[in-house]
Amino acid sequence: GTSAFKINETGLATFTSGIKFGTGATLDAYEEGIWTPNLVGGTGNESVVGTYTRVGSIVYVGAFINFGIQTATSQLEINAFPFDCGGSTADRAGLNLSYNTASTYYSLLMDTSSAKARFWKLGTTGPTVANLSNRVVHFGGTYRID
Repeated sequence: GTSAFKINETGLATFTSGIKFGTGATLDAYEEGIWTPNLVGGTGNESVVGTYTRVGSIVYVGAFINFGIQTATSQLEINAFPFDCGGSTADRAGLNLSYNTASTYYSLLMDTSSAKARFWKLGTTGPTVANLSNRVVHFGGTYRID
C-alpha cells in the first residue's frame, strides 16, 4: 500500500495527510515565503517588502513600507496579502504597527474574505495615502484564513 508517512535519507519527515493531535483539527498546511505589499493608490515610488509564515489556518505577516512621495487622497489600503482573510469578523484581528515615523498613531485591520487591509486612525477613518508621504511603517501580526 501507499504510506502516508515517509522519512527520506536526510531525516526529512513527510506527512501527506497532515498531523493530528488527539481529537483536535488536523494540521495540514505549513508555508513560508516573501510577499510584496501593494499600496492601493500609491505612486509607484514606494519601497515594500514582506515575509509570511502560514501554520494551518493562521498566517503571520511582517512588512516594511517606505512610502516615498504620495499624493492620493483615498484611504490608505494595502493589498496582495499572501492569503485572503477568513469571512468572520474575529478572523481580522492581530495586525499591529510596530514602527511609524508619522506623528499620529494608526492601526491596521484586515477586510474579511479579502487579501486587503486598511489603515485606521483611532475613532475615525484612517489616513489617506498622502498622509504617509515620505514616511516609514513596519507592521506585523496574525490573521486567520478559511
